[in-house]
Amino acid sequence: MGLREVEPSHGLIIVITGDGKGKTTAAFGQVLRAVGHGWKVAVIQFFKQTGCGEIKSVAAFSDLVEIIQCGSGKWIDPNHMSPVDQMNAFWGWGIARDLLLQGAHQLIVLDEIMLALQSEVVPPAELIAALQSRPAGVSVMLTGRNAPPAICEAADIVSEVVERKHCFYGGVAASAGLDY
Repeated sequence: MGLREVEPSHGLIIVITGDGKGKTTAAFGQVLRAVGHGWKVAVIQFFKQTGCGEIKSVAAFSDLVEIIQCGSGKWIDPNHMSPVDQMNAFWGWGIARDLLLQGAHQLIVLDEIMLALQSEVVPPAELIAALQSRPAGVSVMLTGRNAPPAICEAADIVSEVVERKHCFYGGVAASAGLDY
């Protein structure tokens, strides 16, 4: 199979999904790579709040990386989302949609957007329409468990993080520097 030339200004849609640990970590690795090339980056973290190590790390790049956190910082049950969590996700989606359409960033990360899709706060068709309407040169990375088939179909790259074993189930609590 031959490779097709893609203009640097094209922009890609990248999905990192699955039940394993490392989706946000992968996204922030992509953020660091983009910043290394001087890209302007926006990260919208759905359902998250301060305290994550990745946020502290990219603070040094505040001229290139904009972080917007739209969450309470508490664990979210996707089947029983509180009205406050739904409102925060809806607010985050409004910001994300505007950023996608403005074209001021070369990379936009929608961290944990899949939970907003599952809870139907963000309709998949609305997200796909925004992705298709973004200006050339805007790449988007979407993370979270259970990416809907329509989102995977719209993406250029889909990677799945699979959990084989996790110490949490053996009674080991999440720890700073490794889990957040």
